[in-house]
Amino acid sequence: MADHVALRPLAAAATPALLALLDVALGRGAVARTPQWWQWKHAASPFGPSPGVVAMEGDEPVALRVFLPWRWRH
Repeated sequence: MADHVALRPLAAAATPALLALLDVALGRGAVARTPQWWQWKHAASPFGPSPGVVAMEGDEPVALRVFLPWRWRH
């Protein structure tokens, strides 16, 4: 168990570490999680950048939560 976990806003600079965390947590999927994929899905989306939070233990991410900013219409 971590002695201290700090919550931080999602930051583009941490992308390689976040992608490694996702591969460990979710396994490798049919679509490769690359920095380009992350940019397309969470930074360059037509809906805007994805808000999120990263739990950090020191310099290492240990948890991640990202929300896609979809706008729903009725």
